[in-house]
Amino acid sequence: MYNVLIADDEPAVREGLSIMIDWNSYGFTISNTAQNGRDALEKLTSDSYNLVITDIRMPVLNGLQLIKEIRDKSTDTKIMVISGYSEFEYAKRAIEYGVKAYLLKPINRDELLMNILNIRVELDEIYLANENKNIHVLLKNKHPKIIDQIIKYIEMNYPEDLNLKTIAETFFINPAYLGQLFKNSLNETFSNYVNRKRISEAKRLLLEEGLSVNEIIEKVGYKENDYFYKQFRRYEGISFSKYKECANIS
Repeated sequence: MYNVLIADDEPAVREGLSIMIDWNSYGFTISNTAQNGRDALEKLTSDSYNLVITDIRMPVLNGLQLIKEIRDKSTDTKIMVISGYSEFEYAKRAIEYGVKAYLLKPINRDELLMNILNIRVELDEIYLANENKNIHVLLKNKHPKIIDQIIKYIEMNYPEDLNLKTIAETFFINPAYLGQLFKNSLNETFSNYVNRKRISEAKRLLLEEGLSVNEIIEKVGYKENDYFYKQFRRYEGISFSKYKECANIS
């Protein structure tokens, strides 16, 4: 969810904006409101907001002054202006500060929603760019200890339902980063590594313990026989039945 701060000296406007659209459905949450520019600035100092919606005419610190303060500190924060004044000079100065929308009171719901959706697209692009940047930095400084720990975890838990998301949550790391780290460190994907481990263990159970195919499939973590047979052929190059035949196992 992207955090939204609404700054307006009229309580009715703050309340109206909060309920005009279903913010959560569009990926936003109204995290806070402010009754003037100074109040908003104090809240921006203590918390982080992705979108600020501000009136122009407010006591203590007006909207344009607030916008300038925001822009001096952040270029990523999106700003939407609402105003009862349509003077061109206000709109011109707001645009110079990179404001994403200038809406006149009374606010039109469809116009608000259209601008919110456009801002959502821009925020998503920023988020993805930052994620990719973080992953790149992390990959330049590989953590073999983490890989070693994850490999040990897979060795102990391969019969369980393992996937990148659950492993990432277990080790408190980003799933995308984990996937890239696996490929860079082991030269194969996470799913390939897990499947190879399971097929290797299936062969051991067959040769050393003489278990039935159903027992083997259950013990190595596959849910369906057909999928096991498919993976076995993929990694061993021959069918499971042919492998049994070559190993002289009836």
